[in-house]
Amino acid sequence: RRIFPTSEMDKATKIWIDSILRSAGIGSCRVVMWDTGMSTHNAMIAGLLGRFRVLMVSDRLVGELTRQELAMVILHEVSHAKRFHVPLRMAALLPAWLLGASTQRMITDHAGGESNFAAIAPWAGIVGSVTSIFATVLILRWVSYRSEYDADAVACQIAPRIAPECPDVPVTESDARRALSSALLNVTADSDSSRKPTWLHPGIADRIEAFKVL
Repeated sequence: RRIFPTSEMDKATKIWIDSILRSAGIGSCRVVMWDTGMSTHNAMIAGLLGRFRVLMVSDRLVGELTRQELAMVILHEVSHAKRFHVPLRMAALLPAWLLGASTQRMITDHAGGESNFAAIAPWAGIVGSVTSIFATVLILRWVSYRSEYDADAVACQIAPRIAPECPDVPVTESDARRALSSALLNVTADSDSSRKPTWLHPGIADRIEAFKVL
C-alpha cells in the first residue's frame, strides 16, 4: 500500500471491470485503482493464485483510455495470469542456474595436471557465476518477449468470447486488435522512448505488427 497508494474507483467502472475478470475466468481477483496523480499509464496483476490476486489499474489509464482500449489492457493482464507467465519466467531461470553450476563443476573436475582448465581453476566460481548471469539475461529476455506477444494474442481471442456478457468489449478479434493497438499507442504517446524495445518488452511497433499475423 505504501509503494502503490490507491484511491477510490467509481462504482460503475469497478463493476464493469469485475464483469470482465469474471467472464474471463479470474473472478476472484480484487480490483484497485493505483493513485499515481494522473502521471502513469499502467496496469498489472499481482499475486499468483485465486483470492490473493489483485488487479491494479492506474488512475490515468482509467481516466484517459476509452472503454474498449481499457478492456484490452485489462485482458492483456488477464492473459498473463491465465497463461501463468510469471511462474514460467521464474521456471525459465532454472536452466541458466544449472548451466552456471555445471560450468563451475566441469572446470573444477578437469583442473588437474596439464589440462586447459588448470589456469582458470581458481576462477571456477566466478566463471560459473558469469555464465549463469549471461544465460539468465538471454533466457529471460526471450521468455519475456514471447509472453508479451502471447498475452496480446490471447487477449484478442478472449475479447469476442466475453463481449456478449460485457459491454464495451470488442466483439471481434479484428476490433480487439485495433483497440489494443490504439491503447498501446495512447499510453506511450508522451514518450517516444517508451515505444522502443527494452530488455523485457518488445517495441510497440513490433507488437502491433505481430497483430497482423494473429
